[in-house]
Parts: sequence; structure tokens; C-alpha cells
Amino acid sequence: MAKVEPTEYCKRAFKEIVEKGGKKGKSIVKAGYAKSTAHTPTKVTKTLGWKQLMVKHLSDKKLSKVHDDGLKAKRNGKPDHAVRHKYLDTAYKLKGKYAPEKLELEVDEKVDKSSKKYKDYMLWRSKQSKE
Repeated sequence: MAKVEPTEYCKRAFKEIVEKGGKKGKSIVKAGYAKSTAHTPTKVTKTLGWKQLMVKHLSDKKLSKVHDDGLKAKRNGKPDHAVRHKYLDTAYKLKGKYAPEKLELEVDEKVDKSSKKYKDYMLWRSKQSKE
């Protein structure tokens, strides 16, 4: 990955979202981005600067350690995986480690092949077959 220095806005948004657990939209505005950017957080989270921050602060090694710690987490002497699971879940989502959501298509006897839903499904299916 090319070395790209993240902007100050990007760093602040990253800190709000990843380190403080803030919601993407609100954190992006709090970091100094325009409200319009908050409606499409991917304008920030898909940048090379953001990806550099992800590599630096959320390495697979760190995620693995949190996962291992989560298996051993205790609260009042009993296993407490809920808190660790939440952090792990957020980290995996941010790193794009989950499989894309499955697109369901209701098929009637007559399928309108000109519909947007059908075209989206066929596009998704062709991408899946290439992987």
C-alpha cells in the first residue's frame, strides 16, 4: 500500500470512531468534515489515509490479541465476552473482514428482467462467481 499521510480531519475522525467508539456520521462532523460528508462516511473511510490509519492502529496482530483476551475476559469472576465482542465486531467491520450481506431476490413465475432489483442481483451474482 502506498504511504499516504492522513489528513488531520481523517485522524480526528478515526480517533472518534475507532478509539472512542463514536458513530461514523456524528464523529465525522465532530472531526471537522461537512455535514454532507457525514451522510456518506465512505468518502472518509475509503481513502488511502484512512486505510493507513487502519493498518497502523488495527493490525491483524492487535485484533488477534483482543480476540484472545476476549476468550479470557472475566467480570465478577465469570466470563464476560459481551464487551470484548462489541470491540471485536466493530474492528472487523471497519477492516471489512465480514462477508458482504446476502442479497435475496424473490422469484415469481414471471421475472421482470428490466427491473433494477433483477439487474442488481445479476450484477452481484456475476461478481460472486468471479471470486
